[in-house]
Amino acid sequence: MDPRLLIVDEGTSSLSLEERREMQDLLRHLARTRDMAVVTLPHFIQDALSGAHRIVVLRDGLPPLDAAPAP
Repeated sequence: MDPRLLIVDEGTSSLSLEERREMQDLLRHLARTRDMAVVTLPHFIQDALSGAHRIVVLRDGLPPLDAAPAP
């Protein structure tokens, strides 16, 4: 099995700050080494801002925000 997409729904919501960082590092590593897209649905907005290439915020199913995060 060689998936091209990994979807993580609130994968860090019950983790400590250190564990959240470890999970983010793992997801970045998987994306980089396996050439896969990783879509995260975070509980904490900081998790989305800390390493995303693109952020899409949905409201009522529509994206009022679709942008690259500030460097």
